[in-house]
Order: sequence, then C-alpha cells, then structure tokens
Amino acid sequence: MQKKRGIAIDMLIYWIIAAAVVVFVIISYIWYSGSLGNMGSYLKDWLRFGK
Repeated sequence: MQKKRGIAIDMLIYWIIAAAVVVFVIISYIWYSGSLGNMGSYLKDWLRFGK
C-alpha cells in the first residue's frame, strides 16, 4: 500500500511538471508571436494583473 501511494504521488508530480511545461511553452509562444494579437494582449494583461 505504502509503495503504491508513493508511486501515485510521483506520477502526479510528473503530470504537474509536464502540464506546467506545456502551459509555459504555450504562453511563451503566444507572448513572443504577435500574430495572435488580442489573445496575446489579453494574456499579458492577465499576467500583469496576476502579479
């Protein structure tokens, strides 16, 4: 039982890291490519508001 729980937690951590990397890449792509226009400025405003 203890071993299974540890593996599950490790899997969860790997999924969270993978999701964070994907989100970071998508945001970076939107941020640096001006071609998405409104979406990019909306994200910039949201990030600025978040900070």
